[in-house]
Amino acid sequence: MVFAKSLDDDQTGYALTAEEVEADASQGSSATTPVDTESCAL
Repeated sequence: MVFAKSLDDDQTGYALTAEEVEADASQGSSATTPVDTESCAL
């Protein structure tokens, strides 16, 4: 999963492997309780 790109270099991105996000994705797919998005919702 690519989640960000460099602001200084168009050839640089930041990513996590499927293995790294598997547990969180599984937990999130069945979550029903709202959470605060903090600054992500701006």
